[in-house]
Amino acid sequence: LSAPASRIAAVPFGTGGALFMGGFDASGAPTNTVQNFQDAHVTAAGTLPSAEGSAVAASLGANIYLLGGEGSTIYQLTGTSFTAVGSLPAATADAAVATVGGTAYVIGGYTRTAELNTIVAFTPGSPAQTVATLPVALRYPAAAALGGEVYITGGSTAGIASATVYRFDPATKAVTSFATLPHGRDRESARALDGRIYVIG
Repeated sequence: LSAPASRIAAVPFGTGGALFMGGFDASGAPTNTVQNFQDAHVTAAGTLPSAEGSAVAASLGANIYLLGGEGSTIYQLTGTSFTAVGSLPAATADAAVATVGGTAYVIGGYTRTAELNTIVAFTPGSPAQTVATLPVALRYPAAAALGGEVYITGGSTAGIASATVYRFDPATKAVTSFATLPHGRDRESARALDGRIYVIG
């Protein structure tokens, strides 16, 4: 990267690459940088309309969206320009995101004053809306979609790391406890690969 950074929003981009957006710099301040990772090289790729730390990003159709961070704004990336296309119900940082079909689900998070227990659905062309609630508020969870359902792993509640894995069914909007991790964890990553979900870090 061009400089040390944490809590970057990342999304697949290009041919086997990724786009990195915002995050916090080494001093803990949010940044507006956009960087393109391709062929083992990182290059500058524009700037966000505002500094955004701990946002999440999703690819929906042919477009990339940045959701939340310092505020509640949803931005759409077109070429090298970002356009505000909606808002989450509340300012949302430290959330997880997973996509099923053409919808992104923003899970849990933090408003800068309170932890969130919401699952918010965003489909381009429609307002973002809360479609389900978790049994507890979760900050720093991870999530991955598999088989049309979303699996939510770990996170923390009032600073205590969770070992619970929840399953969310977008069709029925039901949230159920699914499994237990070997130990509580937060600020991890989760990805689906070959029919399995890997929880990392």
